[in-house]
Amino acid sequence: MDERAIARRLAAIPEVAEHPGLADVGGAAFSFASVLLDDDENLTRMGNPTGEARERLRARILELLASMGSALDEVALDEEGP
Repeated sequence: MDERAIARRLAAIPEVAEHPGLADVGGAAFSFASVLLDDDENLTRMGNPTGEARERLRARILELLASMGSALDEVALDEEGP
């Protein structure tokens, strides 16, 4: 699935749709993650992302959110995670 397809699916979620541009940020984050995790150097023996890979992904998401300017001021990463 490509970045645009992910963005379209995300845009169909009401909580995402209420923030213009957030679906595009999600699509771009997915695209970055798929490239990042395609490299075995970024994975542990068990296939999980390394700490460095997680930090690079988090930094990219924050960069993407910041690039949207004030349109996404009310959107933040859930630092706790699921």
